[in-house]
Amino acid sequence: MRLPYPDDTFDSMFWFLMLQWTADPSRAIAEAVRVVRPGGLLFGCQPLRPLVSNYMNLVVRSSRNSYGFFWPQDYVHWFVQAGADIDLGPIGIFLARKRAAG
Repeated sequence: MRLPYPDDTFDSMFWFLMLQWTADPSRAIAEAVRVVRPGGLLFGCQPLRPLVSNYMNLVVRSSRNSYGFFWPQDYVHWFVQAGADIDLGPIGIFLARKRAAG
């Protein structure tokens, strides 16, 4: 998966309820970070486990195009690995900033 934009294109990026539909969430986050300029913001909301009930996780995972929900530490790891610092709220609202190059 590669977004059709050059590196450091956007000042900010927003998403809402996206990663559970992505086969490789760490790659999706890395792509989002790639196209945001250094110092740029990424913000949005992703439901977190264990707040998402087991039933809801099962329902979403039963869709052939869904991969379920993830744990808070997964999101933090993926953003840090991609080069962004993240503030992840307790219900999944997040604000991340791409670190400056260098």
